[in-house]
Amino acid sequence: KLKILDLSYNKLTHLGFNLFQSCENLQVLDVSHNSLNVFNANSGLSSSTRMLILSHNSIESLHEQALVNLKNLNSLSLDHNKIRSIHDSTFKQTVNLEDLSFNSNQLAKIPSSLAYLQSLRTLDLGENLIQDISNDLNVIQNLYGLRLAGNDIKKINNQTLANLTGIHVLNLAQNALE
Repeated sequence: KLKILDLSYNKLTHLGFNLFQSCENLQVLDVSHNSLNVFNANSGLSSSTRMLILSHNSIESLHEQALVNLKNLNSLSLDHNKIRSIHDSTFKQTVNLEDLSFNSNQLAKIPSSLAYLQSLRTLDLGENLIQDISNDLNVIQNLYGLRLAGNDIKKINNQTLANLTGIHVLNLAQNALE
């Protein structure tokens, strides 16, 4: 009947196969501030999981199946990792995701898999290596808050944010805009 599990500030390097399989009611898992290099779907998390905190680890990429069983996930924190790439289908099963944090990683572009996240309300892509946002964000129409601070964005054209009609908070500080 465990609902919240906090494993933060440990020395975890991986999450074992089916480690959480018996935790069918687990809604919140915090494994931040560890030494995880990878996060896989084989950890046994179920559709009960609503919040997953993987911040401050050493994760370099998100595999296509990394979030496959987490269809009711509302909040995902992957900030302060080493993520360079995200597979095009990674978010295909997490259509209920509302809050996503990717700040302080090594992303060079906005992940195309964000197109699956039509329920997304807040997105933090600050402190990455993003230079061009062109029309990559127009697919997320319900976005309320967007943070792109601390990247290397040089230009925003008229169509870049055209479909983001619900945006209330936009942070483009510390970029290279002219």
